[in-house]
Amino acid sequence: MPTRKPSQLRTSLFIVIVSAMLFMVYSSCTAGPLAVKFFEAIGANDFHFGLMTGIAQAMVAMLFVGAIIASRLDHRKPMFMVMFVISRLLYLPIAFLPLWRPDLPIEWLMGIIITLIGFNYALTHIGSMMWQSWMSDLVPHRVLNHYWGNRQRAMSLTAAGCSLAIAAVLHYSSSPITFTFPLLVAIGVAAGVTDIFLFFKVDEPPHHPVRDRHVLSLLFEPIRDRAYRGFLGFQCVWYVSAGVGGAFVWVYAVRILKMPAEGMVLLLIFHGLGVAASGKLWGKLADKHGHKPIFVVCLALKSVYLFGFMASTSSHVAYYVLPGVLLLDGALNGGLLVATNGYQMKRSPRENRPMFIAAATGLCGIGGGIATALTGWGLHQIEGWSVVWYGFLITPYHLVFAASIVMRWGCVPMALVIHEPESSHPRALLSDMWSMRRNLRTPTTDERGE
Repeated sequence: MPTRKPSQLRTSLFIVIVSAMLFMVYSSCTAGPLAVKFFEAIGANDFHFGLMTGIAQAMVAMLFVGAIIASRLDHRKPMFMVMFVISRLLYLPIAFLPLWRPDLPIEWLMGIIITLIGFNYALTHIGSMMWQSWMSDLVPHRVLNHYWGNRQRAMSLTAAGCSLAIAAVLHYSSSPITFTFPLLVAIGVAAGVTDIFLFFKVDEPPHHPVRDRHVLSLLFEPIRDRAYRGFLGFQCVWYVSAGVGGAFVWVYAVRILKMPAEGMVLLLIFHGLGVAASGKLWGKLADKHGHKPIFVVCLALKSVYLFGFMASTSSHVAYYVLPGVLLLDGALNGGLLVATNGYQMKRSPRENRPMFIAAATGLCGIGGGIATALTGWGLHQIEGWSVVWYGFLITPYHLVFAASIVMRWGCVPMALVIHEPESSHPRALLSDMWSMRRNLRTPTTDERGE
């Protein structure tokens, strides 16, 4: 394998971070509470929201297609760039179709939009396998967790800045959301396409395609791997629990709390700041303690997110409760991202790494997508139902959130049995998190459970 020049590697790693920041501009302008407000304004109901989120998650099945293609390509960069440019351009008709054809019946309009969203995610997931395989070869493993932590921090700060800018636009604009959102999407798509074009300058290490193995052998290898199988089971349960409740928190904010779009976007700043403030720390913690204790600690606290929304009985109360909740949840999400990426890339064999990553995300995403679609259907069936209990208004959303909380708690014992014998005990991780020392101490043998 040819040796890469240090300067060339540094340049490539820097460009990957810059591209990630542009991706956050794209993501902030096309998704989140802003998109929820837009779709609600054009007539989408709970069933439509469930389908949109469900099909997005179910399309992770295309990761397996991407993994098979990635394992057989000599060069992954061209396919990755084509898939991502097309997928991002698809958001233009999604945003502008209601303006172009306002006379379309809502079922036809939402049917077309949901189909385009499905294609968007299908192409994204196919291309993401090329990208993850490529990045696994590009980023040296000795700095993997540290680098992803810094990258996540840059992305989160960008997201916070975008949220502030979008909130200002929404606050000072007199135009309806059905006009403002398409313009923001156009800006986001321009940033998203630029993000992909930057990869022309990113080095692609030599790739050794696997063409002498049957497709079924590649597909089933992650499941046959006993150590990796526990991680797959854990991820599946986690995705389902997240799909049941997390997909509907901003729908709840729009429909029950009646929060304005700019208010929701401003709240997202706290989420981004939480990720940014913790990204570098999570990378160091993962290098010192491994990934398993991070999963355990983060999942034990993830239910605070849903408790915060359940405790918000009005938009006025939400502005006091949710900033701290979103700050904490952002930090926890940062930990989960670092742990997930690090575990997948370090625990998967290089020759079939795309399929191992696809299995962890694909199988889980299918389960999460089905759970979200069924939850959306259920919410639509009992729409309008509510009951007052000791002065507290309970809606179908509260039932969904409560179910998700119980399922999230069930993920914690599953995380404890993930195969990572060299990892620390969660107590050692909590000790370092509590002290927040700049130079994290090295875990002792007893703390590692050896």
